[in-house]
Amino acid sequence: MSDPQAGLPAWLQLEWDDPTPVREIQLVFDTGLHRHLTLSHHDGYTAGMVWGRPQPETVRDYTIAIREGNRWRTVVEVRHNYRRLRRHHLDLQGSISALRVTVSATNGLDHARILEVRTLAEDPPAQFFSGGRFLRHGRADSSRPAGRNDPASSPSSRRSARPS
Repeated sequence: MSDPQAGLPAWLQLEWDDPTPVREIQLVFDTGLHRHLTLSHHDGYTAGMVWGRPQPETVRDYTIAIREGNRWRTVVEVRHNYRRLRRHHLDLQGSISALRVTVSATNGLDHARILEVRTLAEDPPAQFFSGGRFLRHGRADSSRPAGRNDPASSPSSRRSARPS
């Protein structure tokens, strides 16, 4: 959390002793999960709810810059964010020595709240949803239950062959 007295923009910087490859950056922002969001006629609940618009704590506008050698380069620029989790895939040829996230606006607060910054050196395994089954690298993932749209679990596939 940045200092509310300092205002915005605010930045968070990560540095590595040795240059490291980064293929993906994941950011988790505060989205007001401390507030109850429920259907209720009780004024005590509804008074603190924010409906139909981004939560005021959520970072709205930000950039991500990387340091390659002695030069900073902006690689991501986001405007009008409202999501809690953001993943940014990078197509970098080399390694970086530092990473800086600069928040220029939120959806209402006077300071930035970043809950997590995660860097990945490799791309995560690809997962695809196909016909009620999750696929990893094009193969069915048997660790997940078959869904109702799975052809193997459909009523037509369970019928026995009828003699003609």
